[in-house]
Amino acid sequence: MAYTVSSKLELPDNEAPAESILSGTALTSSRSGHTSLSSSIRVFVRLTNGSRIIVPVAVGASVAQLHQEALRRATRIGVLGTVETTVLRTTGPDPTIIFGEDSLEDILDVTEDQTFFLGPLHSSTPCVSQEDLATGIWTR
Repeated sequence: MAYTVSSKLELPDNEAPAESILSGTALTSSRSGHTSLSSSIRVFVRLTNGSRIIVPVAVGASVAQLHQEALRRATRIGVLGTVETTVLRTTGPDPTIIFGEDSLEDILDVTEDQTFFLGPLHSSTPCVSQEDLATGIWTR
């Protein structure tokens, strides 16, 4: 399956980036001839506290790998959860839960702006921030 990896590069106004995928490796180049190869892609994950984090993952990564790395990063900023108590889903008008065994390559084109949402598996097992835990705002 072919897809385009979107990345934001800061280039002078007269240089627009051109992007493509070659054999599982992201190739980003500018009109001036600067080219860089990368074996990772940047995926965005929206957290329950409203934050949006960047999660670089290997081009051939699974959803499970994205899920684990997103949770690791979320914990660093105070949003708690585990693989067992959270799910990743697509964003947009018709959100869909994605599963760990799927390849990101197979599902990246079904979400808006390369962004997924990390949230609770059930409403009774919330993925909450440490601040919410401290204030007792959330309920089971």
